[in-house]
Amino acid sequence: MPNPTNNQLPTPQTPVSEVLRRPGSLLLLLSILLAPSTSGADAPKLQRYETKYYILLTDVPPEQVQEVVVRMTKMAEEYHNRTRDFSGIIRDKFPFYLFRNRADYLAGGGLEGTDGVFDGHALYAVAGQKLTDRTWHVVQHEGFHQFAAAVVGGDLPVWINEGLAEYFGEALFTGDGFISGVIPDWRLKRVRDEIHNGTFISVDRMMGLSHDQWNANFKIANYDQAWSMVHFLANGDGGKYRQAFSSLMRDLARGKSFNLAWNDTFGSAAGFEDKWKAYWLNLPDDPSHDQRVEATVARLTSFLARAIAMKQTFVSFDDFHTAAQDRKLKISKTDWLPPVLLKTALADADDLQGDGAQWTLITGNATPQVRCKLKNGLTCIGAFQLQNGQVARVDTKLETKPGPSGPGYGVKIEPRP
Repeated sequence: MPNPTNNQLPTPQTPVSEVLRRPGSLLLLLSILLAPSTSGADAPKLQRYETKYYILLTDVPPEQVQEVVVRMTKMAEEYHNRTRDFSGIIRDKFPFYLFRNRADYLAGGGLEGTDGVFDGHALYAVAGQKLTDRTWHVVQHEGFHQFAAAVVGGDLPVWINEGLAEYFGEALFTGDGFISGVIPDWRLKRVRDEIHNGTFISVDRMMGLSHDQWNANFKIANYDQAWSMVHFLANGDGGKYRQAFSSLMRDLARGKSFNLAWNDTFGSAAGFEDKWKAYWLNLPDDPSHDQRVEATVARLTSFLARAIAMKQTFVSFDDFHTAAQDRKLKISKTDWLPPVLLKTALADADDLQGDGAQWTLITGNATPQVRCKLKNGLTCIGAFQLQNGQVARVDTKLETKPGPSGPGYGVKIEPRP
C-alpha cells in the first residue's frame, strides 16, 4: 500500500521482523501461533500479520483480513492527520487481536459485556461472522485509545479520551481515508432528548470525572455527553474553538494538568455549558447530509481511480456506474478495496439521484473527476492522484455555489484539513 503523500504519518522507527518484509506487499503472513492468554486444545489458532502500523493476530477468514488491513492502515493515518497539531509519531506497531467468536475473545483478553477493549497495550475485538458498521465503530473507538496512549500521551481527562474515541468511532470509511465529525440522525435526536430531559450531568462535573468514577457509573449518556462536548469544541460555531482545543491537547500531551491547561487556553469555563447545549439544540435536522454525500463521492472516486490505474476508460458517469454495477471494474490486487464499499456507494448514489442529484464524470484533465450536484446547488467533486500505478491519494471538495461544467472543466482539489 502506498505511503500517504499528504501529512504523511511517520513510519514506525522500530519495525517488526523487518528482514521478512516483502517490498510492495499489502501484508506479510509471518506465522501461526496461539494468543498468549489462551490455552487448551480448543483455543483458536491466530494467524499473525504485519501491516504498516499494526501487528494483527486473528482467526477471521482471508477475505476479512484484507478488509481489516486496509481499514486499519487508513484508520491510523486518520488518527494522525486529525491530531497532528498535538500528537507525536508511531514508534512501535500496535498489537491487535481480532477474534471470530465471542468466547475466544473473552478467553483471549476481552472483557465481558464488551465487543472491544484496549487494555493499555493491545487492542482486542470481536469480528463475528461478518464485519459490520457496529464492529468498525467499536474498533475505531478502542483503536483511538490505543493510539492516544502511545502517540498523544499525557494524562487525558476521561471525557476527552472517550469523546475523541467516539468522534473517530462515528467516522465514515471511504477507501482511501475517512470522513470525520459525522453526526448520525439517531444520535442527534438522543442528545437533544438527553439535554431536554436533564439526563446529562453538569459540564463541571463531567470535566472532573476520574476514570474510576466513569467506570463505576457506566452509562450511554456519559458517552453521548463526552462525544457532544468534544464535537462542539472541534466543530462548533464554524470551528471557532478548534485552535484553542488543539492548544489544550498540546498542553495535556506535555504533562500540564487539565485545570491549568483549560484556563490557559479557554479561560473560565463559565458559559461553556450554555453554548454547548445551544449548539446541539439549534443544529438543523440531518446535519451530516453533506458529509455523507462527500463520503459517497470519495468512495466512487476511490474505485474510479483504481480502474483508471488499470487502464480502463469511461466516457460518462453512467458508463462508469454500469461497469461498477456489473462488477466489471478492474482493481489491482495490491490496491484492493472491499467490494461492499462499492455496493454501498452505488446504492447511495442512486438514492441521491432519486432526490434530484446530478452525477457527472468530468474529463479533459490529467485524470477524470467525479462530480455530484445536489438540487440545492451544493456540489461535491472527487479527484485522485496516481503514483507508480497505484492510488496515492483521493481528495474531495464541497462547493456551496455551482461552478461551470463541461468536458474540459476541472477544479484543483485541496487536501482535507
